[in-house]
Amino acid sequence: MAVVAVLPDPVMRARVEGALRGRVAGVRHCTTGRAALQALAEGGVRVLVVAGCDAEGRPTVPVVERACRDHPHVTVVAYCALP
Repeated sequence: MAVVAVLPDPVMRARVEGALRGRVAGVRHCTTGRAALQALAEGGVRVLVVAGCDAEGRPTVPVVERACRDHPHVTVVAYCALP
């Protein structure tokens, strides 16, 4: 696995998958920040894509802070949807 994504909306997930199709081994979608941090701990992740909140409405800022501290080799990408 190369990419972990915390995106609460199916449209967001589809857009990321479409943009990365054929470029990465796969995208693992996590509904919560906690699940994303577990995926990072399992290893093999190179990119973390996050929206402002997870599927439960929790902010992802603490996830990003912990990912940067505990996994400095992982690139963090903020997903910002435009209207």
